[in-house]
Amino acid sequence: MAISYGAFINSVISFVIVAFVVWRLSKTFIRAETAAPTPEMKTCPYCQELVPVAATTCRACTSAI
Repeated sequence: MAISYGAFINSVISFVIVAFVVWRLSKTFIRAETAAPTPEMKTCPYCQELVPVAATTCRACTSAI
């Protein structure tokens, strides 16, 4: 029972090539999504809660802003 080094090296090289191609394809298809822009926020002067700019009352203390 002889060890065939040529077949082993061929298997290793084939594995590395296939692994590299799969890694590149997955990197191409799985892209980091761009973060959605955060809505403009303002602070309630009474309770310091962050509320959207278009809000007319605070959602935490219900005071008029």
